[in-house]
Amino acid sequence: MARTKTAFVTGGTGKIGRHLVSLLLTEQFSVKVLTRSSNTYWGEGSGVQAIKGDLLDKDILMREILKDSYVFHLAVHQDISDSNRENFFRTNVLGTEVLLKACLEKKISTLVCVSSIVIFKNTQKIERNEKWFLRDFENHDHYATTKLEALISTRNFYNNNKGALPLVTVFPSMVVDTDDFNASAPTTVPFLQHFLWEKVGGGVPGGIINLIGEGRRILNYVLMEDLIKGLLLAAEKGSSGEEYILGGANITAKNYIKLLTSKRKKKVFPFRIPVFLFKFIFLFNNIFKLPPIITIIVHSLSRDCFFSSKKAMSDLGYNPKGKL
Repeated sequence: MARTKTAFVTGGTGKIGRHLVSLLLTEQFSVKVLTRSSNTYWGEGSGVQAIKGDLLDKDILMREILKDSYVFHLAVHQDISDSNRENFFRTNVLGTEVLLKACLEKKISTLVCVSSIVIFKNTQKIERNEKWFLRDFENHDHYATTKLEALISTRNFYNNNKGALPLVTVFPSMVVDTDDFNASAPTTVPFLQHFLWEKVGGGVPGGIINLIGEGRRILNYVLMEDLIKGLLLAAEKGSSGEEYILGGANITAKNYIKLLTSKRKKKVFPFRIPVFLFKFIFLFNNIFKLPPIITIIVHSLSRDCFFSSKKAMSDLGYNPKGKL
């Protein structure tokens, strides 16, 4: 069957991007994936063209993005072991700005920018939506800070160009791939960080932080298959300039761990971890140069992420069916 629809994906080799590309192929899209790696998951005849290049290279974007394409921006620097903010800033902020300018000039169909609910403030156990306040800039979490900066830059760009760029922004909640928990595993990390992930957190997304404290913290998770359908719906049905939370179920940290334990052969640490233990360890941060993840965890212990996806359900037909 001929493929008449076209899509350009940044971050297409990532854990979410790979699934999105598979869905686009199923929907008969011809797909271009921007990648810095020579190794890709797709061969000839797959409908995927791997474009080797850097997100900061506007010339490549101008050459490879086709008019009337859907553009999905998933490229992100999220290495929790990296303490260099500049690495986050280059991809998450500067890369987004370069892509925005290229898409404006190419007159694409829709640009879907993928942000994250980490940019929002503590919901304080009250269900919130896309209008909720943005968090403060926090130097200890380079990922959240640069994603926040990218969002503000995106909003300003859209407003300054009077809506000339068809743009939709989405905020996925915590993504769980029940078919491949290892897809969320940190790579190229120090031994201690890997040990915490695998032996304490059970090798599951959010395993460590959701074991800390009494377990009443509320989080929102979305299953991978629901999220990627939501991304395509955002491109096809989203209104330009609008923002949508793509989440799923709200659940307490304690129940989240309980459900994941039943899904995976490996189990998490069998006891809940007292909050004071992590705060005590954090006191020695400057002395021992602890992994950045310790700092992030300590500052996230009291954060609730209690969110509603009602706007996406109403406007896009988003229908997250999956539960753990």
